[in-house]
Amino acid sequence: MGKGLKNIFYYHHEDFYYCRNGVAQIGLGLPECSTDLCPPSCEEGYVPVFDVKAQKWKISLDEFDRSV
Repeated sequence: MGKGLKNIFYYHHEDFYYCRNGVAQIGLGLPECSTDLCPPSCEEGYVPVFDVKAQKWKISLDEFDRSV
């Protein structure tokens, strides 16, 4: 990773489940629907979901519709 960059983790804008990771420049803030907190690994059938209020990841049963 380049100097001045940090890993970030995106979550779905309505359901808050983990979507993908990316990078952001340090000092510019985070993009919308992202955090710099690494999501936990989960057993199959479960997914990390970001709790915006508590600012932490939780593990949830993966019943999200991703067909749209």
